[in-house]
Amino acid sequence: MVGSIMDKILASAPGRVFLGGEAAFEFGAKTLSLPVENAGRRNGAILAFQETPGKFVAYSGQKIATLMPNGRIRGDDELRPYLDAAKKALVAAKVDLASTDTSFSISLEPTFPQSTGLSTSLCSALFSGFFSYYAEKEDASEAFAKAFATGGADSIVDADIALLSSGSPLVLERTFLLDGTVKVSSKKAQVSLPEGTVLLYAEPENASDNSSEIQQKVSASQGVKRASGKAKDAAQMTSDERARASEAFSAITNRLSKELSSASPSPEKAAIYLECEHELLATAGAVPKLCIDAAAAAKKAGALAAKSSGFYGGLVAFCYEDSADAVADALSASSLSVCGPLNISKTGATASQG
Repeated sequence: MVGSIMDKILASAPGRVFLGGEAAFEFGAKTLSLPVENAGRRNGAILAFQETPGKFVAYSGQKIATLMPNGRIRGDDELRPYLDAAKKALVAAKVDLASTDTSFSISLEPTFPQSTGLSTSLCSALFSGFFSYYAEKEDASEAFAKAFATGGADSIVDADIALLSSGSPLVLERTFLLDGTVKVSSKKAQVSLPEGTVLLYAEPENASDNSSEIQQKVSASQGVKRASGKAKDAAQMTSDERARASEAFSAITNRLSKELSSASPSPEKAAIYLECEHELLATAGAVPKLCIDAAAAAKKAGALAAKSSGFYGGLVAFCYEDSADAVADALSASSLSVCGPLNISKTGATASQG
């Protein structure tokens, strides 16, 4: 394949939606994470290769960044992580950036918002694309996991890497080892949405990461706090305190996963578990008023359930397909940006010739 005048690789990877447990994941709660597609669309990247050595460029809309042969990256800061991913993929594929006789350009085509694991998803797609070109017989997902795993330093990134590497829904859990390190373990979940149902994801414009605040409110609501009343973080907790902070969320995740793994999952039962977690979070003060009002509007419009999801003030609505448009309109009217309808993706990152 290398050496042709021009080759194109179309690479893609699913987005990610948490369906339960993520607010207490830091403390060891079991978390149900789903790889999702938006009406069949995924986060995409177009890789174009040419016999013009020394030029490595990434584009997204009007943004541009360049990877120099010496490994330095210049240009838009938002594109730097993707050229860094390209650099790691080339190293893993045993390609020397300074001496390769091909150049490449990357055009990024995101489908999902940043809060749904966008960066990790696109980096996974890039690994798949570069490996299909330079190292066709190698395992791109394994190389991707080795290159990006944080070893527990950023557990959400590690969780997203596990999800994208497996290409299937996962129940994830943080394990606190005796030497003080943290390991993210995962188990494939044979879950499916009940027949005729879909998910919608919505979040405020310019959403920002509120993970620290959410986790503190969750732990405090479960009675895990200092004598002063200030919440503790996971590193400061005893094993008993982490269990107390995570127990209710793990129980909901277990029941939801069990229901969605049954031969004929019940929409009504799944909705009950989603609503239970939303109420748990709302009672803890971990759900913004905008999200609470939007959840109520979604249910009024026909959603079976709507729950706070992730750490960016986002919301997942669970509804029948024929109610999806009305629910999406209600979420939009609540000043949220809507993504969907979402279905569970059947595959992780993939690549093919364009």
